[in-house]
Amino acid sequence: MNDCELDGDLCTIDECISGVCITDNVTCPATTECATCACEPATGNCINQPINEGLMCTDDGNECTDDLCQNGECINDDLLDGTLCNQDMIECTLDVCATGVCVHPDEPLGAICGSQTPGGVCDNEDQCDGTGLCDPNLEPSTTECRAVSGECDVADFCTGTSALCPPDGTVADGSLCTQDGTFCNGEEVCTAGTCGPGDAPCVGSAFGTCCEGNTMCVRTCCSSSECDDGDPCTSDTCIGGDCFFANICGACCTSDGTCLTRRTEAACNSASGFYRGNGTSCFGDSDGDGADDLCVPPVLPTASGWSMAILVLAMLAGLMLKFGRAPARSEPM
Repeated sequence: MNDCELDGDLCTIDECISGVCITDNVTCPATTECATCACEPATGNCINQPINEGLMCTDDGNECTDDLCQNGECINDDLLDGTLCNQDMIECTLDVCATGVCVHPDEPLGAICGSQTPGGVCDNEDQCDGTGLCDPNLEPSTTECRAVSGECDVADFCTGTSALCPPDGTVADGSLCTQDGTFCNGEEVCTAGTCGPGDAPCVGSAFGTCCEGNTMCVRTCCSSSECDDGDPCTSDTCIGGDCFFANICGACCTSDGTCLTRRTEAACNSASGFYRGNGTSCFGDSDGDGADDLCVPPVLPTASGWSMAILVLAMLAGLMLKFGRAPARSEPM
């Protein structure tokens, strides 16, 4: 006799192992989603018992059946005739169940379908055509959907095939439009529906600098303020559209980057500077005022001045013949 069989439950297995009573449960496998196999304590046998009663079970793929666990089995009962279904996904058919099957009779002409809110200015409320199709009810191609908004714009019309007004049309790029009176940005033209500057008149030519004030193209500059060589000992001037950098007469450039003016070359050398001048000479303090004389650039005589120059030369030649030598002159410093 097994002394461990004391609980009276045949769904447990009681064994005496090495003097110890070991109890284990009888395991019954589940059979279906609507029934399970359970052990009966009085007999120790596994029997099927319903579970999930009234709950959904495996779908048979038919919209017109109701799939529920009933008495331990998955039952697929037909839904009531007229129950809505939507198997064909077509708006203009009546999708209803009939004897467990989804059928699709056509909706009548004028029945509501699609969108009842127009999807654009070229659209109206959709309606069924009586043959199972939904008519988008679009405006014809003669309907204007966008008015002209400016000189570079054109009117736009519905296409007859779309609810939307087509993309905004414009006049051809490059068409002339209202001019702004500015020379350097070129003639105003239409570009993508907007009036704006065209091609700059000076770009791409040898005279690439544009002068707005006199509406012309030059090589380098429009005014002297645009000329700067960074040298304080030069005079920066714009002449005829080009920059000219002339040495300042009597200019002495020092090592600290400053420019001393009214200097002789000797005075510049004594200041450890670099003498610029302008190709002429300074002659020291000839007027006795204690300051170096200004270096004056040579001035070419006018047509009437040439006669005076010849007369002076003739007088000097006469003096040389009379005294046998040339008049003394100061040496450049």
